[in-house]
Amino acid sequence: MVIILYHINKYITYLFIYFVILYQNLHKNNILHLIIIMNHPNIVIGGVGGSGTRLIAMIVASLGLDIGNDLNESYDNLTFGLFFKRRDILKISDEDFSKLLILFEKSFLSKDYTKDEMKSIYKSTNRFKTRGMKNYFLERVNNIMLKNQPKMISDLIENYDSKIENINNSNNLNNSNIKFHLSGYGFKAPNSHIILERLIHFYPKMKYIHLIRNGLDMAFSENQNQVKLWGNMYLSELDFSNIHYASLKYWCIVHKKILEIGERMGPDNFLLINFDKMCTKPNKWLKILCKFLNISPRCSIGLKYLINPPSDSIGKFRKYDISIFDPADIAFVKELGFDII
Repeated sequence: MVIILYHINKYITYLFIYFVILYQNLHKNNILHLIIIMNHPNIVIGGVGGSGTRLIAMIVASLGLDIGNDLNESYDNLTFGLFFKRRDILKISDEDFSKLLILFEKSFLSKDYTKDEMKSIYKSTNRFKTRGMKNYFLERVNNIMLKNQPKMISDLIENYDSKIENINNSNNLNNSNIKFHLSGYGFKAPNSHIILERLIHFYPKMKYIHLIRNGLDMAFSENQNQVKLWGNMYLSELDFSNIHYASLKYWCIVHKKILEIGERMGPDNFLLINFDKMCTKPNKWLKILCKFLNISPRCSIGLKYLINPPSDSIGKFRKYDISIFDPADIAFVKELGFDII
């Protein structure tokens, strides 16, 4: 008995020494990194504004994924904007970026913010100079502690569960080994593609879904918020006098970058969805999405009702003169499988 206790105590001592050495060798940033990885989001949804990200947000929310509590009518996670929708986001240090991630995670994990954290968050709104923008983000700060599920999310879940239950009952199916729901959290933030490389650095296991639409249609969209905010980050001399030209140039640069990142992430963690094709072939694309999410393809039956193809935006570019664009940009649109005539 004494010998056994001796060996147990010896191994406990060795284990303790190992963790002491590990702690001493870990830089403060590495410890923050480990904390962040432990709380990683399951799914992130991004795309150039107006690409159809709302549909995917509604789908994953229906499946039970927590996409946050401070949402707009497009299901954007507004807390994400509070922390990350800033022009200097790619220039700040990894330590500062990781601190923002920890604050953002807390909005999902039912953890309370400390007084110092709240002071820091309120102080961050000082970067907004106009009263309208500052008031908007002060509202985001006030909403950061919301923990109640928005009604539009609970309605989605209720509708989905009801459809699945009715289908399964009518077919007398045994669902004990079938996965119909998602767990954990994620978020829809179209601008997330801007910081995708930083996100996968801290969240190597996260799944990223990128929505894409015909770049020519996007160039004539009314939603040009992203190119105005981020365009000069990619092209310092981007000419905004012709917003349509600038928009397609931005779209091409973004998607060349996204495709390269997606290649590195691999098919288990990166999914590119052509929104136009998803609207025309919903069954096919819902099954592709279900496979990517590791859930039963039968889930698609309860989700198909969410897909309502836009009536006037697909092929919108045909109403305009596309000779204004760089031929190389038009060629890239065609390369990605979209119509150009």
